[in-house]
Amino acid sequence: MAQRMERGGKEALLQKVQRRLGLKGRRGPLAVLIVAAAASCAIVLGMHLAEPALTIKQDDGAQGAASEVQTDAGQSSDGSASASDPVLVDIDGAVAHPGVYDLAGTTLRVKDAVSAAGGVTDDADTATLNLAAAVTDGTKIHVPTKDEASSASTSSAAATQTGTSSSGSTSSSGSSSSSSASASSKSSRQTPALVNINTATAEELETLPGVGESTANAIIQDRNEHGAFSSKEDLMRVSGIGEKKYAKLEASICV
Repeated sequence: MAQRMERGGKEALLQKVQRRLGLKGRRGPLAVLIVAAAASCAIVLGMHLAEPALTIKQDDGAQGAASEVQTDAGQSSDGSASASDPVLVDIDGAVAHPGVYDLAGTTLRVKDAVSAAGGVTDDADTATLNLAAAVTDGTKIHVPTKDEASSASTSSAAATQTGTSSSGSTSSSGSSSSSSASASSKSSRQTPALVNINTATAEELETLPGVGESTANAIIQDRNEHGAFSSKEDLMRVSGIGEKKYAKLEASICV
């Protein structure tokens, strides 16, 4: 059936070309040749008109470059892990759900871990917790309670007081030692023993202020001639010892 239709179409096209060229009714070889050539041209022209006006073929190199740029969301073009890889964080303390969490993001902070754990509880003390601190893989985070913070503060204050007390004790001990040393020094600097003018030798008498060899011998001679001195004032009976000289000796002598 299809072959008949195709044959009928060709005959119709051949008759049309014969009418245009004025060859209808002619059976010569030239007429047949002209008609066949015209039909072939018409067929070729129809085939060309049926093709698309322009076809663009993508270069294989461009396709390769595009595939290199387009990588997986979790990896860079060289296959290494990107900055958005999840990190493992262990969080406990005053949070709603303590535990270990996988956090994903380019810049992770302590607040992200707290949020993943359900947020802080009512008894949490975040005064000493830096919520903006960066978080890396394997980070351990503890959110203290108010009681823990209070205990830590008390311990710190006690340690400070202990240090002050120790310092004070040391200072007190040092002062006591200093006082003892001072007392000992004063004892060592006590007034020399009084010189007994009735028993002292010439050398001992010469240790007295203003007493030389001659005065010492005069004291011994007077003591031998007139007997022992009954009082310190009797020393003024010695030749050469007046009131002024006695005033210098009074504090250093005895009988």
